[in-house]
Amino acid sequence: MRPAFSVIFLTTLIGAGQGMFIALFSGRVFAYMTGVELLDSNWFYGVGSGCALLFMGAGLFASFFHLTHPSRGIYAWQRWRSSWLSREVILLPMVIGLMAISAMSHYFRWDNFFLEFSGMDLTWILSGVTVLLCIFLFIATGMIYASVRFFQEWASPFTVINFLLMGLASGYTLAAVFAHTGFGRGYSLGEFLLYSALFFTILAWASRSWSLARNRRIQPTSSLQSAIGVHHGTIRQLTRGFTASSFNIKEFFHGRAPTTIIWVQRLFIILSFILPFTLLLVGSWLNIIPVIHSAFGVQMLGLFLERWYFFAQAKHPQNLYYQNVA
Repeated sequence: MRPAFSVIFLTTLIGAGQGMFIALFSGRVFAYMTGVELLDSNWFYGVGSGCALLFMGAGLFASFFHLTHPSRGIYAWQRWRSSWLSREVILLPMVIGLMAISAMSHYFRWDNFFLEFSGMDLTWILSGVTVLLCIFLFIATGMIYASVRFFQEWASPFTVINFLLMGLASGYTLAAVFAHTGFGRGYSLGEFLLYSALFFTILAWASRSWSLARNRRIQPTSSLQSAIGVHHGTIRQLTRGFTASSFNIKEFFHGRAPTTIIWVQRLFIILSFILPFTLLLVGSWLNIIPVIHSAFGVQMLGLFLERWYFFAQAKHPQNLYYQNVA
């Protein structure tokens, strides 16, 4: 397939935003269970949630460039009973709205008001519901592609698992970077978030490696014979069937050489998993904060390449007819 950069930015950015919010919530649970005291917990969680919200908003903004008629995007929710895309369209603004309320609740200390008004800290409930919706959003986004059965590279549980794990890896890395900044005031949570980032980066690396190994073993269910309906033993294509370019050739093939695809795969494995893991580990051991900070930028670059590869690797069955010309 031809990768659409708007969708690449959408899925990667909202993944990091969702992952960071989940990381902050788990950090709050960790702090509560271990008795860790932050200098200003409301400020830390409020600004951190606002940072996650920025990534979600940037992803939503990128998605509008994928619409041929943006004004009709509002109708995308109507088929929510059967369409994972419609479910994603519904969940995304819900998550953004709840993240915004959660961020303001922490930053403006509305939790004190909730305690006095209801006897409960409703920010915990609000954040917990938002985390659940983030997980559902990961599933909905992954299922958009996993449910397309004629793309054998996508039609696998690995698609959903990889979307979830890579979002958590980038989100926890971003949260660890935030906790290790001078203005983050959350350094006491830094080690928990950093080692969680290492854990999810390794997990995402393993899952993505397994999916790559699976995709290498895929045997096409169609052939040139079945594509044209002629079941002769030997068929050799001499022409692509067009005298000029066409929608089929432009939209269903990335147009890059096979060697380019191979190098993109090698590069995204290094930048998404190996190098960020190394930077986080070395930065933590040697207590070099700039090294920790660089891990997130490197990882995001790698994840952009990974998402480009994810789309480019998918082989549309119609390309059997166009073969090397497509």
